[in-house]
Amino acid sequence: MTTIKIDSKDWKNLLASARVYSDEATVRVGEGKARIMLVSASKDNMFYGEIDCEGETEFSVDLDKMMKAMSAVGNDIEIEVGDGVLTVYGQSTKVKVPIIVVNQCPNWPAKFLNPTAYCDIAPSLLEPVLSYGKFCNQSFVKFIIDDTRMKIEIGSEYSQDTSEIICPNTAVGSATSVFSLDFIDTLFKHVKSCESVTVGGFENNVPMSFAWAEGSGKFKVLIAPRIED
Repeated sequence: MTTIKIDSKDWKNLLASARVYSDEATVRVGEGKARIMLVSASKDNMFYGEIDCEGETEFSVDLDKMMKAMSAVGNDIEIEVGDGVLTVYGQSTKVKVPIIVVNQCPNWPAKFLNPTAYCDIAPSLLEPVLSYGKFCNQSFVKFIIDDTRMKIEIGSEYSQDTSEIICPNTAVGSATSVFSLDFIDTLFKHVKSCESVTVGGFENNVPMSFAWAEGSGKFKVLIAPRIED
């Protein structure tokens, strides 16, 4: 058996971020980090997250069940990895969580590791405009990085209720891609309390990465472009 001490806030951030894209995940602990990498069930998004954590182990769990178990035992948590089961210990409580089998072990595509175009944006600037787009039944979000600025257009092929944001931060490089409003709205609702998200582009009309930090954690999502009807 292996036992690791965890920072409950960091772990809840890691598990909750992964839960946006999947019901279950494999957690790999080693080299001073706990890491999750997964592909969403829809195959349109890829998620990676890491937080500080000492120890060495690996297990797969139902994310909702794991988060509820951690909430049940409080803070000052230890996790014991046994044969087919995790035991989550608090100061006075322990909860057992079954280990499951997850049949995926993805690698982040090498060509999407280092964006050639990028710009930071505050979720507090974009999230309200996305909400307006949802209210107006808009369907797409276009990120245009060019000429030291990033412009974001939100709209639909069948409506004039469009919105536009010029990001106040300086951008680097040039790249443009169009995404489903639902995917972008889901992401920015999750990160709305973060100070900034880095939008990373590679070429035109290919996936973009969206990266943010929270606590000791570093997170990123690769989102596939919207397929035109």
